[in-house]
Order: sequence, then structure tokens, then C-alpha cells
Amino acid sequence: MIEQSTLIGEGQNSLIYLHKGKEYPDPVILKVLKEDHNFYPHTAALVNEINLTKNLNIKGVRSSLEMQDVEDKQVLVLEYFEGKTIKQFVKDNNVTFIDKLKIAHRICEIIHQLHDKE
Repeated sequence: MIEQSTLIGEGQNSLIYLHKGKEYPDPVILKVLKEDHNFYPHTAALVNEINLTKNLNIKGVRSSLEMQDVEDKQVLVLEYFEGKTIKQFVKDNNVTFIDKLKIAHRICEIIHQLHDKE
């Protein structure tokens, strides 16, 4: 499954893949812990992420679909949607200070909605 996926991002603890396989009707994101982080507490963080985002319906937050064990690794399967990172968006566009404030405000709204779900 991971071998048939395309690496699209890398975090401090995990690798992010785009997967377009037969297992799911639409493309999905696979979040896989790096080899040197495939142990507790990092695995617990993946479990917390799926518990928090499963069936989540907040615009701007990717919902988790399931957790799988693949090749002795826990893989978090997330919904996929087209987008850019904030860093890439700012780099590609002439973003004013007011635009940055609007982005920050929207992020705060999303965080508030997440806290209401807990």
C-alpha cells in the first residue's frame, strides 16, 4: 500500500503519502510514522488524532477514515482534498497583512470548533 503511494510531505515525526489505490473510492492521505518514531508516545499521538478527527465535520480540517497496520507500522488514513500549505499560498500570492490576519482569524475559528468537539 505504501509502496504504491506518492510521498507528498514530511513532518518531524511522520511521512505523508497520497494514495490512489483500489482500497478507497477516492484518493486518500496516508500518515506513516518515520522508522525512528514508530513507538510510544508517537503511536499514541496517531491514535489520539484518529479519535479526534474521525467523523469530524469542520471545514478546513481533514477527517480521518481509519487506522491500519501495514508492514508493522500504524498508518492513519485521512481524507484527501486539493490544497496548498499556508507557506506555499503566501509564497505564490501577494498576501497583504490584512490577508494574513484573515487567515490567522480563520485558523483560530477552526481551533475553537475543534475544542468544542472535545
